[in-house]
Amino acid sequence: KKMEAADLVAIDTETTSLSPLDAQLCGVSISVEEGRAYYIPVRSPDPSDHLNEKEVLDALRGVLEDAGKPKCGHNLKYDLLVLRRADVLLRGLTTPGACDSMVASYLIDSSRSSHSLDALALALLGRGKQSISELIGSGKQQRSFDTVPLGAATCYAAADADLPIAIGIVLGEQ
Repeated sequence: KKMEAADLVAIDTETTSLSPLDAQLCGVSISVEEGRAYYIPVRSPDPSDHLNEKEVLDALRGVLEDAGKPKCGHNLKYDLLVLRRADVLLRGLTTPGACDSMVASYLIDSSRSSHSLDALALALLGRGKQSISELIGSGKQQRSFDTVPLGAATCYAAADADLPIAIGIVLGEQ
């Protein structure tokens, strides 16, 4: 109901891989207002703690596929591809009010050393963000996001939906 009533819906997907063509969806993060975000898991160490992928995507499909509802996020092309593989057509990316904070950052200042969500959160908002490597490790010790306990996954994933709204506001003022 909050998504349907919102003027803007921020979205992010958590997956098992950096390659959107190989990735399995682990969960969807949603925010409809700065400072409040939700993580909806579909894969985790304990699947009995949440709904499955079909149930979650069927519940979100109406809003995600609504071309008239502006969406925002960071690197939305990745999310679009992941959701497409799950038979959800993410629309509303070109609707007035929509924003991809990574693309907007590049267009405003292509000389910026990084357009990552972590870098933009620190540079534009003065807020640090947990890095994915802190959560899942790196190199030979790296694990998949679906092995992260739900509490830790929720904190990390919710920030990925919340920050693009705040960054979009700052970039819109530039």
